[in-house]
Amino acid sequence: MVEKTWAKGWQTRLSETVKSLGYEDVASYVFENSSSTLRQLFNDLQRNKASVAWPQFIEVYYVDAFVTDRLRIAVLDSFVRTCKMFLRRGWENGNNYQTQQHKLFQDWPLPSSFIVAPKLFGFACWNTFKELVRKRIDDIAPSPDWCPDNRDDPVISKIFEPFLFETHKIIKPQPENLKKPESIQNQPDDVQINSEGLEHEYQLLSQKIEPLFILTGLRLAPLQTDDDFIPTGSTKFGGIPDVNTAFEWPHWKNHYWPQLPAIPLQFLCQINLAEVKAASFCSLLPESGILSFFYDPTQHAWGLDPDDSMGWRVVYFPEDGLQSYEHGKIDPRVKNNKTCSVLSRVFLFLPDPDSIEGDSLNSIYQGEGSYQDYYHSHSGNFARHHLMGYAEAYSDLSRVICEMTSAGYEYDSKSDFISPDEDGSFSEWILLLELKSEPVLDWRWGDAGSLTFWIRKTDLRNHCFDHARVVLNSS
Repeated sequence: MVEKTWAKGWQTRLSETVKSLGYEDVASYVFENSSSTLRQLFNDLQRNKASVAWPQFIEVYYVDAFVTDRLRIAVLDSFVRTCKMFLRRGWENGNNYQTQQHKLFQDWPLPSSFIVAPKLFGFACWNTFKELVRKRIDDIAPSPDWCPDNRDDPVISKIFEPFLFETHKIIKPQPENLKKPESIQNQPDDVQINSEGLEHEYQLLSQKIEPLFILTGLRLAPLQTDDDFIPTGSTKFGGIPDVNTAFEWPHWKNHYWPQLPAIPLQFLCQINLAEVKAASFCSLLPESGILSFFYDPTQHAWGLDPDDSMGWRVVYFPEDGLQSYEHGKIDPRVKNNKTCSVLSRVFLFLPDPDSIEGDSLNSIYQGEGSYQDYYHSHSGNFARHHLMGYAEAYSDLSRVICEMTSAGYEYDSKSDFISPDEDGSFSEWILLLELKSEPVLDWRWGDAGSLTFWIRKTDLRNHCFDHARVVLNSS
C-alpha cells in the first residue's frame, strides 16, 4: 500500500527513493539527467512508486542544493530547463511569443521561502527575484531566436551575473554620514505612553460589558527611523538588539529539514518595560529592563510541534549593562531588518466573539444589537501590534495548541483535545505579544497573518519567559 503523500517523514521517503536509483540526493538526480525536464524527472519518480507531490520534489531539490553549496547551479538549471519547454522557437519568435514568455516565468519553479529564505540573498521574495530576472533579460535584449542550451550559455551568465547567492554583509552607516529623517525630527527622544481618556473609555465600556472581560494592552505603532537615533534600551522594532555581555545570539536547527544547518533567529523587537510600568496596565511584568523577541526567519516554526520551540526566544534583560550587539559579531545570515521607533499607547481590548470569553458575552451583552456588532465597532480590538490584551482571532485554538505542544503533543486539525474551559489548563495561557504582517518591516506571517507569543500566567508572574510559546496564524 502506497503511503499517503504528505504523511510525516515524506522528506526521508523521497530521499530514500532517489538513493535506491543510485543517486546521492535529489539535486544530483536532477543534475545527472540533464536532457530531461524537471516535470519528466518528477514523473519518473512517480513511476518508481514514489508517493511524492510536485511541491515536495521541488522543495527537496532546492534544499539538497542549498546544503551542498549548489543553490546557484540549481536555480540556473531549473531556469534553463523551463526555457526549453516554452521557448522552442526562441525568445521573440512566433506569433504568441509573449504568451510563451509569460508561461515561462509562471511555471519556473523556485525555492519555497519557508525553506531557503530569499532575504539571505538580498531580495524580498522569490517572486521579486523572478521580476529582477525578467528585467535583466529585457535590458540585455537577446536575439529573437535565443533559447539556452545549458546553464553555461553566455546570455544566461549575463542574466544571473548580479545574483551571487551569497549572504550579504550588514554594513552600518557611520553616524557622521547620517541625517535625521524628517519623519522623526519633531518626535521627542522618549515617547511617552498616552493614556489620556482611557478612564472615560473604560467607564463607557463597563456600562455595556462586564468589566471582568475588559483587558488592557499596549498598542505599538512603528515609525521607520535609524538605529542611531534610538536610545539604548528603548522600545523598537527591528534593527540591532540591545543586550548584556552574557547574551549569545539564538539559533534554530530546523527539525523538519535536519540536513539544513542551524541558522540565527531574526530579531523582531524589544519592549522597554519601564514604559509599560508607567502605563500601569500590567502588574505581572517586570518593572524595568527590556523584553526581546526572536523568531525563525524561514517561518517554519509555526508552533504546532513541540520541537518547534527552538524556533523562537523571548529574552529578558535587566536594565543595567545594556549595549547594542556588536556589529562585528553579527552572523552574516541574520536578516538585515529595517529599524522602527515605536509610538505606544494603552488600549482597552475586548474578546473575540468566537472565543470562550466572547461566547459568554454574547448572552449577557447589555447594549443594542449583538455583542459581535459592538466588538467590530470598538477600535481597540484592531491595534496592529500590541503587548498583552486579547489576540484578534483564533485565541481558543492558540491556547489549545500551546497547552498540547508544551505537554509534548503535536497538534493537527484532527487532534483530539478537551474544550479549553473544561479543566482551566488552557485558560492559563495568555497573550504576551501579537505582531501583524507589517510592510514597513517586510514582515509577512504566513499568508499576511499574525505572529502571536503566549505565556502561562504563573510563568509571567515569576518572570520566566523560557517556556513562552508561539503560534503563527495565517490569514
